[in-house]
Amino acid sequence: MNRGLSIIEVLIAMALAVMVISGAVSASGGFGLTISDSEIGAEAMRQSQDLTEQINAESRGEYPANASSTAIECRDGFCYQKRVATPVAYAAQCSEVVTVSVSWAGAYGRMLSVDATTTVVDVPQMFALGGGCDMSPPIGEWDPPALFASSNFDTGKPTGIDVFQGSVYMTGDHAPYLFIASTTYATLGQNSGLFVNTGTFDAGVQLNDIRVARINGSVYAFVAANSSTKQLRVIDVTDINDPVLVASSTLANVSGSFPEGFRVYYYDTRLYITTRETAGSEFHIFDVSTPSAPVELGNGYAINRTVESMVITKKLYAGSDHYYAYLATDKNAAELTVLDITNPAAIAEIIFADQNVPGNQDGASVYLRGDDLYLGRLSGGASELFVFDAKTPWNGLRMIGQQNIGAGVIGLAVSGRFAFLSTTKAHQGFQVYDSDPDALTGAHTVSDVPGPVANGIRYSNNRVYIASRTDDALRIFY
Repeated sequence: MNRGLSIIEVLIAMALAVMVISGAVSASGGFGLTISDSEIGAEAMRQSQDLTEQINAESRGEYPANASSTAIECRDGFCYQKRVATPVAYAAQCSEVVTVSVSWAGAYGRMLSVDATTTVVDVPQMFALGGGCDMSPPIGEWDPPALFASSNFDTGKPTGIDVFQGSVYMTGDHAPYLFIASTTYATLGQNSGLFVNTGTFDAGVQLNDIRVARINGSVYAFVAANSSTKQLRVIDVTDINDPVLVASSTLANVSGSFPEGFRVYYYDTRLYITTRETAGSEFHIFDVSTPSAPVELGNGYAINRTVESMVITKKLYAGSDHYYAYLATDKNAAELTVLDITNPAAIAEIIFADQNVPGNQDGASVYLRGDDLYLGRLSGGASELFVFDAKTPWNGLRMIGQQNIGAGVIGLAVSGRFAFLSTTKAHQGFQVYDSDPDALTGAHTVSDVPGPVANGIRYSNNRVYIASRTDDALRIFY
């Protein structure tokens, strides 16, 4: 009996010993696995840091720094998958968020990863646009957008708008023709009192469009004057309460029925100004590095169409900087017209890059964010909003998205997840769409923007500014 009990005790003891040993081995294996994963994770972290540093370095040379990409790299018997993405939700005119993910297969089929993000700023673009550059994508759902504040002119109707560091600059059809609103201290629900007293300033003629930029420490408004001479006028608006006209220039080689200044765009110390379609040259380039003394470069360029909206950009091509103009025009075969304007004395239309979108409606608005070029056109039963890949204009443009809005898109501003549109649709003059070229969907409409001005919408710092010909001239949404 006692002997039998001893054998049982021995067996139990052995079983317990085996269990303890097995447990120790399992724990040891687990401990070894943890160390291995930690070492691999540290290597993945280092790789993600190296990649983000590389992206930041590249962004100082050419922007956008990196398009979305995937690569596999194997080290020490482990393979790492590296993904780089630039989410549309965080892409603005002069900045973007780049996400980096380094992943690998761990033990027992576990997928592990290290993620990092970095924000890159397009500093050259910021300076090229004179400081008036969107760097803060909109927050919130904008569903629906809400009116933040509004205000009206004493007299007249607006013809153009620009926003620069908290101030809104508008042109109009009645004296003094330049109107400036200070919105820095605007309050929710404010419906008057935004426009400041500009003293004795009077442009003396209707102004049709405006762009504002900081040059050499001062702030200047470049305006298109509705005049057959002195179509370009430069106004020092450093003191918004005391604007001063500092220069006027007459466009070269312009005649015919519509010699008046119509659209303007500032980029990299040059001012681009157009007339409506007329005899002679409609497209002109000025050196405004000294704003008080504009100098026309070349004798203009005859494009034989009216430019409703334009955007200028610079690209590195064949080792040197080239400048390109994207124009929304009234030419049926080229609603989107592309010009190589690198040499102002030898401007060339890139015919194979021009876009003849389906239908006969005119181009009306254009906006560039990164390499995505948005085109709006008048309504006619087909799509009115288009997106093109403009990464290599010398090789042509590729359509990557389109949407039927049900109305003419006469103004565009794009930032983050949203494309903000001013349209010709009654009671839906302001519409918000998703900006993703693959999914231009979801309109949240605002019904109280009657008579929006062509080319009269701007986005800045989570606010949308719209110029309207009916009731309040300026409406601010958030």
